[in-house]
Amino acid sequence: MLKKVLLIYDLPFNAAGTTSDYVEAFSKYSQHDIYLLPAGQETLGELPETLELSRFDIVIIHYSIVISHDNHLSPRSRRLLREFDGLKAVFVQDDYRWINETVNALDYMKVDVLFPLTEPSIMNQVYDPKRLPNIKRQTVLTGYVPESLLTLEVLPYAERSIDVGYRARKLPAWIGSHSLQKWQIAERFIADSKIYNLKNDISTKEEDRIYQENWVEFISNCKATLGTESGASLCDFTGQIQKDVEEHEDKYPGTDFETLKSLYFKDQDCAIMMNVISPRVFEAAALKTLMIFYDGEYSGVLKPDVHYVLLEKDHSNFEKVIDTLRNPDRAEEIIDNAYQEVAQNERYSYKGMVRLVEKTLEEKWSSGNYLPSSYPITRDDFEICLAVEESIFEKEVKKTESEELINEVEDEKAKSEELINEVEFEKLRLRDILIILASSIVLVVYIILKSVWGIFPVGVRNSVGVRLRSKNFSSYLKGPRETALEKTRKIWRLIPAGPRLLMANSILNPMIDPDRAEKNIVWIIIIILAVKIFV
Repeated sequence: MLKKVLLIYDLPFNAAGTTSDYVEAFSKYSQHDIYLLPAGQETLGELPETLELSRFDIVIIHYSIVISHDNHLSPRSRRLLREFDGLKAVFVQDDYRWINETVNALDYMKVDVLFPLTEPSIMNQVYDPKRLPNIKRQTVLTGYVPESLLTLEVLPYAERSIDVGYRARKLPAWIGSHSLQKWQIAERFIADSKIYNLKNDISTKEEDRIYQENWVEFISNCKATLGTESGASLCDFTGQIQKDVEEHEDKYPGTDFETLKSLYFKDQDCAIMMNVISPRVFEAAALKTLMIFYDGEYSGVLKPDVHYVLLEKDHSNFEKVIDTLRNPDRAEEIIDNAYQEVAQNERYSYKGMVRLVEKTLEEKWSSGNYLPSSYPITRDDFEICLAVEESIFEKEVKKTESEELINEVEDEKAKSEELINEVEFEKLRLRDILIILASSIVLVVYIILKSVWGIFPVGVRNSVGVRLRSKNFSSYLKGPRETALEKTRKIWRLIPAGPRLLMANSILNPMIDPDRAEKNIVWIIIIILAVKIFV
């Protein structure tokens, strides 16, 4: 029976090609009516308010959505999924991370089917059946053979310009010792191949990574590529190991792996091995590139010296590997085995993956009490819902942008006012400095004049004083017998009434304006000194 299936996914602009291949495979190969809903971080974990989940028969959450993280799937969205009565399925990758949180989310949402990378042999150690008693579990792979690669015309082995090409990154220590192989094989191969005059393009630097179409072009021009198993040898159930290691590395950058292991996960490393095949394997097989790999299980897909050239982890057989690399007949035999038995094997195609998923979902549907939606969604209704949601989202974005613009304007206004206040403050500060400087000059002049005046005999001073008092300069002051208070009062009256009132108020009531009071006191001192000097 044709079912309405909603696939929720997150596909950021920098997503790996495998992620988009995984999502698109359902639309391309499913026998059901698939509706793709972009969500996750793009929508801050929210599902559309206008979308009714009850109009679907099955809801699938892609591994690009981390179900335990609120920014991928909000509490409201998890509640809506919990209340959904149809069949619910979840894909999980990086099973070694956030295990307890993932189990809690699976349990809360009442998920029916789980598609992890975890092998059946360790499934119960990772996903406790006591916590998830009713969930059906089916192991899937990290990726599959992209159909588009099988139709590409690639250069023959002998005409490829790069002998060995490889890219890898140094993964965090909290993934375990298994992940070290990804960069160790690169460094050791570079060192060991120097005497063989190979043309290599091998790097573990982040800035040298290659993506999507450029990656396909790169691998297609390599005679061979290196490889190890993906996955982890350390399962961090609580997330505490990752937290402890990252805090330690922040405090002590450059700490070596063995030190971190002895401090934080000595007993946990390799206790549960989660080693899986990498999507790079399927790409290399499809592009007819020779694989030189460390030994491993590779999810049961590859056999050493049949599908890949086995390189011992101690590189003890390195010369034999080089002999195979330089022997086109032997190299092409292995390449052809991988192409025929892996790349063209439908079991490892995205079509095969979709069939496995639908078979698993059908088995769960048949064994449960699931009923088709009583009001199934139509393609037109779904498109309208997405359009409405996009319109709402755009309005929210514009609103947010407007608020941000207003905040920026307010910030600039506040900065301008702050700058004006600083300028005014500097002006007042400069005026204060000038007042203090002027009073200091008057005081110095007074001291100098007084000192010089004291050098003259008393008779001379009296004679000069009489002459000065007889001039018009002192005509306003009536006679030498007036007291200093009377003289000061007369000079005070020379000041206009307004400034006199302000000066008097600020001196008598200093709490009104303490700064002005201090300045006016300085001026009063200057007036008194002037009286003392000139009168």
